[in-house]
Amino acid sequence: MDEEPTYLFKIFLIGKKGVGKSTFIKSPYFTGIEDDCELTIGVYFRHYDYSFDSSNKNEFARFSIYIHNPESRFKEMFSYYVLGSNAIFIMFDISDLNSLKEIDSWMGVIRKQCHDIPIMLLGNKADLTEHLELSKVLADSIVKKHRLMGYYEMSALDSRNIEPIFAEIAETLLEKLGYKR
Repeated sequence: MDEEPTYLFKIFLIGKKGVGKSTFIKSPYFTGIEDDCELTIGVYFRHYDYSFDSSNKNEFARFSIYIHNPESRFKEMFSYYVLGSNAIFIMFDISDLNSLKEIDSWMGVIRKQCHDIPIMLLGNKADLTEHLELSKVLADSIVKKHRLMGYYEMSALDSRNIEPIFAEIAETLLEKLGYKR
């Protein structure tokens, strides 16, 4: 969209290397700079424009999605990069449950820096269906333990559940701002 967004939100996406973060934000849903700036600043970002139901059809929310590879040489910068986020997505690979082992550490930093913001757990690679049942049970326990807003199984490869993820986070963030449908 060429217009200015009605609302602008920063969403920080974190997950271990190989869980599909880059594939997720390189899907056709996202716009923005194609250059990979991760080499220079340790963060990569794109935009997702979400049109919501309103009387003014020109209203939309723009999500600036920032991803950070916690294994990078910029690992120590995570606590600074996450500042100012309106929401957090934590992504793991449902075919590799070891991709969740850093979550306690990340949650410590997130809760310290961002306090009470919406955090959503994303189980990526749902196209690998043989792993879904175990990851769902584990994900539900993580959501409960860390008081996350929810869990979505998704696929960055085939874009499964991308729209519902953004619909839910948009509704939550707009509600916090007092927007009423």
